[in-house]
Amino acid sequence: MDRFHLSFIVLFALVAAIRLYYHYAARIWQGRRTPEGVLAFFFRACVGLPAIAIIVLYMFRPGILRWANVPLSAGWRWLGAVLFALSLPLLVWIQRSLGRNYSPQLRIRADHSLVTSGPYRFVRHPMYTTSLIIYAAMGLLSANWFIGGTGVAATLVIMLSRTPREEAMLSRTFGERYRRYMDSTGRFLPRWRVSQPLGGSPTR
Repeated sequence: MDRFHLSFIVLFALVAAIRLYYHYAARIWQGRRTPEGVLAFFFRACVGLPAIAIIVLYMFRPGILRWANVPLSAGWRWLGAVLFALSLPLLVWIQRSLGRNYSPQLRIRADHSLVTSGPYRFVRHPMYTTSLIIYAAMGLLSANWFIGGTGVAATLVIMLSRTPREEAMLSRTFGERYRRYMDSTGRFLPRWRVSQPLGGSPTR
């Protein structure tokens, strides 16, 4: 096992631990759920699970994916490690900012609050943006286009299919406050000028 492979395993384990902790916390928080439907659930599973399976395969049997290796220099691979590592505090910042509003599914709690602090001051969906950074970092660190490309593609599909429904749900719930929040922030990337926070709390 080389140092890049070991770094990949350690960093992915930390990301998984963070996500599993907040997924567990979300399960014990009570709230009113907006059902996504069976088809939506299976769609997310069919898109997301293969990307995770490929990562697990690389961790334990990296030789199987050798056909997708690319000749990256050590500098590029260490850049991937740095991006991967920097995503950890960013992920925790996002989750802590959401607090009890977080849910892996589309959900509006009875006491749902409007979060515009932390990363949500600048971006409405920083969780998706961070996921893209993580998968891109994985591709660089592993020097494998299939690992990075599959994760990025899966995240983009989920983003494009789910974000409009998510924002429509929040707009119906919070009305004009959320619509003004949409006008003052970027969807996935910060805008050059950011107004004072006006309210809005994505579930992811």
